[in-house]
Amino acid sequence: MPDPLQPSPGRPRRFLAFLGAIFCEALTVGVVPPLLPVIQGGLLLSTTQAGLIAGAFGFARLCCDLPAGYLADRIGHRRALLLGVVAILAGTLLSAVAQGLPSLLVARGLVGVGHAFVSIGSLSLLFQAAPAGARGRTTNWLEMTAIGGFTAGSLLGGLAGAALGWRGAFLAAAGPSLLGGILVVATLSPGDRDARPGGAVTRPEPSRSGPPPSLTRMLALGFPPFLATFSLATGWAGTLSTLFPLYGARALGLPADAIGQAVSLSLLADILCLIFTGWAADRFGRRAVLLPALGCLAVGSVLLPQTRGQLAYLLVGLLLGAPFAAWMMPPLLLGERLPGGLSGRRLGWYRFVVDAGFVAGPVGLTAIADAAGFGAAGLAGALVAGASLLAAAAPRWGQGQRREALVREPTDPTGG
Repeated sequence: MPDPLQPSPGRPRRFLAFLGAIFCEALTVGVVPPLLPVIQGGLLLSTTQAGLIAGAFGFARLCCDLPAGYLADRIGHRRALLLGVVAILAGTLLSAVAQGLPSLLVARGLVGVGHAFVSIGSLSLLFQAAPAGARGRTTNWLEMTAIGGFTAGSLLGGLAGAALGWRGAFLAAAGPSLLGGILVVATLSPGDRDARPGGAVTRPEPSRSGPPPSLTRMLALGFPPFLATFSLATGWAGTLSTLFPLYGARALGLPADAIGQAVSLSLLADILCLIFTGWAADRFGRRAVLLPALGCLAVGSVLLPQTRGQLAYLLVGLLLGAPFAAWMMPPLLLGERLPGGLSGRRLGWYRFVVDAGFVAGPVGLTAIADAAGFGAAGLAGALVAGASLLAAAAPRWGQGQRREALVREPTDPTGG
């Protein structure tokens, strides 16, 4: 059986176009964190208002996740990707011409709507393509591509923000988004199986003997992965993408380009860890990756407000970036534990929890920072990570961990 991590010999260009599109859209979205201090100064915003800019992205995705999951099942996942790219491009251009906080929030919300379609469409395609024994490695291709795009976006945002201002940085980010749309179109074909009105072709989930599990059992199986999902999302959007750059600007006096480089190094740590976490998850189990990541996130959240120099700031950034190499562990656990696996609708619910964290993280932690300081905000983030660590580490829940017995035939990860 061929390694699903490699594109099929007949379709390498479509596979690369798929990954290239994900990279471009992640790059466009990733310009925001280093621009937050510049936008805050340019529009004379409070820390809480700056957090709303990051929160608008997550709130829009939160509202759109469930409809996007249903719609992706009906129109096909590559078409959902294309719809998302169009929304991201439009929102990025509107961000560049926003005249105040309300219009900027609308623009970032439109980017969030687009990213909901991009996330659900791309993740659905890879879950269809991945054999059970290599899901950790297969989904890490998507994660590494996306994080690579976010890393490049942070560099672009910091450099363009320092040279052109935040409006010029958004205009510069629109170019990669347009390129991503072209690459998505390159993966579309009149003969695609998922182009029919019924939606994408899906493979049957493994059958399970015995009566269907009770609602209580379903909740018991799903709660720890969903809580871990919420914790990682809160840490990404609230701690790394919002508190980290704002603390660097306000407490350490760092310029936008230096903050952009620090965020990029954090994401680089994520990418380097992703090289190993997929293999480790397939070899030792999902929790062997998830539990250390949650602990690392809790420690980094506490240490961030204690940094007093740029070197310590960079080191804490690396500590905060590494845990997100476990980002795909909760959905893998959900797909392998919940009867029926992950359909587009269930992926919509998963993304709903992600985006609840994307809203609660930046809005909640910046409000705490305004009211009680960065130290209290860091402690709050650590408490969320610690709670999910305890839930995932519970011995009774861990005893239920199982691996998927069914091995699927590998297909083109673009779903073709």
